Amino acid sequence: MEFAMRLLICALMLSSLAAAQIRVQKKGGQQYINVVDLAASRKMEAKLVSRALLTICSNPDDGEICIPIRLTNDNHIFEPSDSSEVESLFLSRESISRALQIDVKTAGGSVVLQQTKQLVTDAPPAWNAAWGKGRGFGIGQTVPDIPLTNMEGEEVRLSQFLGKRYILYCWASW
Repeated sequence: MEFAMRLLICALMLSSLAAAQIRVQKKGGQQYINVVDLAASRKMEAKLVSRALLTICSNPDDGEICIPIRLTNDNHIFEPSDSSEVESLFLSRESISRALQIDVKTAGGSVVLQQTKQLVTDAPPAWNAAWGKGRGFGIGQTVPDIPLTNMEGEEVRLSQFLGKRYILYCWASW
C-alpha cells in the first residue's frame, strides 16, 4: 500500500506543469536528459549523493519525497565528461521513465514529458514487510546478501562482513 501511495504522490507531483527548456544529449544512439532541467520542470530538485547515487526530491511543502536512482555506467553521462557536478549530469530516458513513471519523448527539438499510461497499482511487499511479530533473524542465521552503497559510493555486500563486527551507519528503506 505504501508503494501505491508513493506512486500517487509522484503522479500528483508530475501532473501537467508549464513546459521548461530541457537539455538533451545524444550519445551512441541513446538520448540523455539533463536531470537538473527535468527536476526543475517538475518543481523538484536533483541531488547527486555520490558518483553512484542520484536522488530527485520534491520540495518540503509536498512532503519532500525523494526518489533514488542508482547511477550505472550505461544509464548516465556527464557533459562535459570531466565534470562531476549535478548540473552536468544527463540521465537516460529509460532510467527516468522507470524511476519517475513518466515517458520522455523528443519532438521537433523539444522534450515532451507525459505521465505513463499504466501506473503500477501495487508491488509485492519487500522481503520482510509481511513478517509478523516475533519474526526476524535469529542467532546463527544469515541476512540476505543484498548490495549496498557505502559512504564512498562503492558497492558492498553484507557477506563481506561475515564473522566481523560492523556498524551499519546509514540505511534507508525506499
